[in-house]
Amino acid sequence: MKVINYPSLYNEPVAKRMLLEFDSGIVMNLQLKQGEKIPRHLAPCEAIIIVNEGKVYFRSGNNEEVLAPGILGKFEVEDDHEFEAIENSSIVIVKVNGNK
Repeated sequence: MKVINYPSLYNEPVAKRMLLEFDSGIVMNLQLKQGEKIPRHLAPCEAIIIVNEGKVYFRSGNNEEVLAPGILGKFEVEDDHEFEAIENSSIVIVKVNGNK
């Protein structure tokens, strides 16, 4: 078993860090201060989005959803998507089956 601690890094507007790498993907933590964005881009692989703290707009194509704790998001390879923090947010992203 492996246990990984990832404390808040809200002193930075946007913080990304690799938490774990495995054969078919990676797990990373993305932290956004309120109002910060990750600009629209194409997904290099499938990914699962888990919000641990806060709320974010998750936009993909013409769709917009609010993700918060208890709501899981997923996107496919080459889905265009972006994130915008409604409040300080900590997100776990599990990338699988594709380019890292």
